[in-house]
Amino acid sequence: MRRRLQDARQRLAQYRRALDSGADPATVTEWITEAAEQERAAQADLRSATATAPKPLDPEDVLAVVERLGSMAGVLSAAEPTERARFYEALGVTATYEASARTAQLEIELPRSAKSVSEGRHAA
Repeated sequence: MRRRLQDARQRLAQYRRALDSGADPATVTEWITEAAEQERAAQADLRSATATAPKPLDPEDVLAVVERLGSMAGVLSAAEPTERARFYEALGVTATYEASARTAQLEIELPRSAKSVSEGRHAA
């Protein structure tokens, strides 16, 4: 959406420069009208997406989730490897292992349907 908006604005600027340089006003006016409509549509889509996007997680939200799931480590360590793999797959967990450093980087891709985790805030 942001890319569409940026593209429309770039085309508008380009078309205005063409008009200023002496291009046929009738032709350039059609281009400007089309680009302006695309700009308005992209702005509306961006406003809509921004209004419905979940709020970003803050550190307190993450700590609350970790506290609620704290006992999961024991459950997962006792689980069969295939069960653990299914659990991690369902959560969108991926791991990249760096053999030379003997480290792993874990990433979690939360599903778009995930709700805010703000309930049960972490008490400092």
